[in-house]
Amino acid sequence: MSDIRINQIKGIQAQKTNKKEKEEKQSEAKVNQEAKVVKKEAREVLTFMAQSAALNKSVIKKKEIDTAKHVDSNSQERIEQMMKVFDETILQSAEVAIKEFGLSEKAGQDVAIMAFNQRFLV
Repeated sequence: MSDIRINQIKGIQAQKTNKKEKEEKQSEAKVNQEAKVVKKEAREVLTFMAQSAALNKSVIKKKEIDTAKHVDSNSQERIEQMMKVFDETILQSAEVAIKEFGLSEKAGQDVAIMAFNQRFLV
């Protein structure tokens, strides 16, 4: 039953309109309309880029979060203690990396953070 085609009767097929031809004609019409290019000097372009970069500069506002709304005082103290221990551990790891490999302070901190990520987040 699925082999029966409504538009085929005794070997005669209904004429189909070719959508590709219509699309080609429309695309040719678009190609024929060339864009007008206005030449600009390099100084104008660079000035525009510098000004647009200054306009797009984002301002970050520090938002204070009232933790009392979200957790009780015992949980807040526990989280603060845990974060202090975490910071101390990362700084100790960074100091070891600095001493062992002779890295800069920033590079030592990066190594300590990467080691933490590999150990606990992977």
